[in-house]
Amino acid sequence: MEILDAAAKFDIHGLAHITGSGLMKLHRITKYGFDISDPLEPQPVFRFLQEEGDVEDLEMYKTFNMGMGFVVVLPGKEADQAARMMGGKVVGEIVEEGIRVEGLEIK
Repeated sequence: MEILDAAAKFDIHGLAHITGSGLMKLHRITKYGFDISDPLEPQPVFRFLQEEGDVEDLEMYKTFNMGMGFVVVLPGKEADQAARMMGGKVVGEIVEEGIRVEGLEIK
């Protein structure tokens, strides 16, 4: 399903194409934070760069998208249905502040 079709069906509060600056771009959507408790599995290229460059997890998530190229923010009650329709996955939830990936604080 195209994102425009999803926008017509769901109460989408924000969209983010995650490229340069990695997950820090999520701050553009809202003043609130994000707790990404179940991120997508990073593609092999990210693990290769991390291992070859001896780069910490924190820096990888700050700099790269780690496989999460597009984020749709919508009410929790719609999240599972929207993820199924768009072929995506619910990776986390909105929180009061900060950006966390599996407990790692991204600043």
